[in-house]
Amino acid sequence: MDQMILQEVQEKRKMAEDKAKKRGLKTQEEKRGATSSESEKDTSFTENSKRAIEGHFQLFGENFWRYTMVLFTCGDFLGETTIEQFIESEGEALQWLVKKCNNMYHVFNNNNKDDRSQVSELLEKIDEVVASNGGGHFEMDQMILQEVQEKRKIAEDKAKKRRLKTQEEKRGATGSKSEKGTSSSDPEVNIVLIGYRRAGKTTVGNIMLGKNSFSRQKTFQSEQQHGLVAGRQVVVVDTPGWDWDHNLEVTPELDWQIVESVHTHCSKDAPVVFLLVVRAAFPFREVNKLITEEYLQLLGDSVWNHTIVLFTTGGWMEDIDIELHIESEGDALQWLVEKCGNRYHVLDTKGKKEDVQVSELMRMIEHVVAKNKSCPFELDKEICERFEKKSSTVSNQPSQRMLQVRREYGSMGLDPPNMHDGYYDYDDDDKSSGFGSASQLSRTSSRSSLR
Repeated sequence: MDQMILQEVQEKRKMAEDKAKKRGLKTQEEKRGATSSESEKDTSFTENSKRAIEGHFQLFGENFWRYTMVLFTCGDFLGETTIEQFIESEGEALQWLVKKCNNMYHVFNNNNKDDRSQVSELLEKIDEVVASNGGGHFEMDQMILQEVQEKRKIAEDKAKKRRLKTQEEKRGATGSKSEKGTSSSDPEVNIVLIGYRRAGKTTVGNIMLGKNSFSRQKTFQSEQQHGLVAGRQVVVVDTPGWDWDHNLEVTPELDWQIVESVHTHCSKDAPVVFLLVVRAAFPFREVNKLITEEYLQLLGDSVWNHTIVLFTTGGWMEDIDIELHIESEGDALQWLVEKCGNRYHVLDTKGKKEDVQVSELMRMIEHVVAKNKSCPFELDKEICERFEKKSSTVSNQPSQRMLQVRREYGSMGLDPPNMHDGYYDYDDDDKSSGFGSASQLSRTSSRSSLR
């Protein structure tokens, strides 16, 4: 290593150790802080993390920081490094947080749960915080509290109106269905699952069909399965999901897959309903709105008339009305629901009352079919022509990425993964983390675009 660089690294390390030593001494002298702000030490605390915490805690008022301390978890990852050295080496964002909490922090070793001394030390620090605040309890700023209560009241009123509107539409759909009934001559319904990665599309498909029809491996290509759901023959199409922060410019291979889900897998003479799967636990912001709109526009303007927003919850929203969730999340999610004609449904993917949930969802799907007069969904002619051209190009030549992956595996003396059409499977659509070297090798693509 260049000696000048080595010397610079050693000097920076020495400075960090000196600061850490001072911080450790200061901590022993001062110990003031309170409600714990938890942070894992194996995770970088960035400027974005700082802004997020600062924004959330503004709701409690400036007085909040006097009652707060930072609680680091996963202390076992520190090894021989002291917590003070870690704080100094992490940079200004984490140092700001610790300073904001009056230099109060504590570390938990998650792998040493029998060590009760770390709990005793934490309780001692909490007692000191209580004493430093005169033994009084924390009080929110009354103006902020009033503002929050007013906003909640507005959200609850809007949620009530949305709920009533939805109930009226459901009653109308149920009445129409009961009059008509389900006939064996009714055409099968194409149900296309679209949305972000890890939203639960594969799980939704399996719940609807009542069996594990779709592979639990990560979805890289559109796949269809047939079944009988609530007395109606259906074709369920699972599609690859898009990333939370990646638009078409970053993932051009997805446009081919999304259009293929309709062009190839859906019957040309049968109605199509799109289930836009959204995980309710994830925030839906303006950037998510723009990316979602961009992908759906691949299918043309009429796609919104055939789309239902399907919230997957995993059971965590048992005590929260979905309407209140929609109104509380902000303009982006409200826009999405309105864009889909106020059509939305909640599916508990933990499997509670699956039959009831699926039956209710199918009634809404039947309503969408009836509203579109059972007409098939048609892609624009121009979109079809571009798809067929790109599809022909992709099928006749392997992608550069596929060839590169084969070369990489060959150089390591390994057999290449099971690849097809520029893609190969890695892990589950719902379970994949999207991080790490394995996933970086997992996606191959022709990098083709329909645009």
